[in-house]
Amino acid sequence: MENIESDDDDDGITTIKYSHHWKKRQALIDEIIAHDVEAGDEEFDDEYSDLHSSFVTKASELRELQERCGEWKKGRWSKQEYDILKTNLKSYMKEFNITDINILLDNADKNIEFYRKIACNIKRPLFVVYRKLLRFFTEENYVGIWTREMNDRLVELHALHGNDWNTIGQIMGIGWATCYDHFRTVNINKKYTEGPWSSEEVDKLCQVMVREHGIEDCQLPSNVTWEMISRAVVTRSAMQCRFKWVMLLSWKLKGGEEKWTTSDDLRLIECLNEDEELEDEEDIDWERLAAAWPSARSKYFLRQKWASLKRTVPFSSSKIFRECVLYLVRHRAPALRRQLDSMAD
Repeated sequence: MENIESDDDDDGITTIKYSHHWKKRQALIDEIIAHDVEAGDEEFDDEYSDLHSSFVTKASELRELQERCGEWKKGRWSKQEYDILKTNLKSYMKEFNITDINILLDNADKNIEFYRKIACNIKRPLFVVYRKLLRFFTEENYVGIWTREMNDRLVELHALHGNDWNTIGQIMGIGWATCYDHFRTVNINKKYTEGPWSSEEVDKLCQVMVREHGIEDCQLPSNVTWEMISRAVVTRSAMQCRFKWVMLLSWKLKGGEEKWTTSDDLRLIECLNEDEELEDEEDIDWERLAAAWPSARSKYFLRQKWASLKRTVPFSSSKIFRECVLYLVRHRAPALRRQLDSMAD
């Protein structure tokens, strides 16, 4: 799928038309360029310098890094992290008198000194920051909606080239990371079943989780290899197995009530609002929240319900956590209370 179309105007000048996603990427580049940071303001005094000492990608190396540096942030990036990333990029460009961010990123590759400065004060490993920049600023990653033909082509190329994602990405004309993530997270492999799980599939999943991880309290271990779990279940992909476990089975096995109610929505809003020290959703202690919930719920289930509530906030992606909570308190919560009152009458 082409991301950029060219039209020749009458005067011979080529007009570039960007796709919707490419416009978002370009808008961030413009914001970085316009972001006012005085040269020398940022000294790149990294609070997490040990975490950013080297590129670490192997599981064994990541475990060693975690033992040495402690836990780092995982999951979605917060607005604060994006702001730090933008400031670091702008400061680097000022320091080295670089005016074109595309040239900067094209030549950076895995230049460790560059990424150490860009990752400064971001509590994530160096390779994670590298992947974030690669995915966000690489034009080939902006493919829009994947079509059936693109899915079929990706499966075909994977059968031919295995996990050589660089080659697959070059043939597809799409960034290798996007190809890999799409293949891994979307059920495009025809050998997997779609739709509701059978009782036999659920039994297999529970048995293998208990056998491999000795799960009795239904918590999710940090070292689950979902590809291995998928091979044991046979009919479901790694992502299907993970979703089924963390969203449904882990709390059902603890006696959780399946139905999420209006009261639960209201309770979740109130709990997040009451914690006045909470400024970033990445800092929410979902495990503590789940432990205190009246009915058995996993922390993953509660986090998904928060994501659903947040989607009801207009322009939520451009708002910080507190702004989203405040909107829900002022607009969503009163509507939920009225709904509960009407149900009681």
